[in-house]
Amino acid sequence: MARFHGQLEPLSQHSEPLTPSETERVRRAMLAAHSDKMAAFDAENEIDFSYTVPDLARFRVNAFRQRGSVSIVARVIPFTVRTVARAMLAGPLKAVVSGASSGPPTIRAASRCARSSAWPAGGAT
Repeated sequence: MARFHGQLEPLSQHSEPLTPSETERVRRAMLAAHSDKMAAFDAENEIDFSYTVPDLARFRVNAFRQRGSVSIVARVIPFTVRTVARAMLAGPLKAVVSGASSGPPTIRAASRCARSSAWPAGGAT
């Protein structure tokens, strides 16, 4: 599956599906320069890493072995940060971000409404 223009679509509409051996080859190629990460994947059957295609894009990648086959999930990280207008933020959030004077705003859920792991460093207030 991949997201195209905000909609999830099967990749089979855009190309042939990768075989398990092809997916394994892609994973090995992405980690070829990082023997430590290759070893971590071999030990844990999962790894999170970043990957850059020069002059194209950066990616945050999760590779994992499930049911004997490797799967890869990648998210594009743009080289440039979007402006508030280009990000098309909702009205109230746009006001918060535009009015931020120092650093990014911290948005928190009400007490006891979120997992503790979701809280920023320093805990809930």
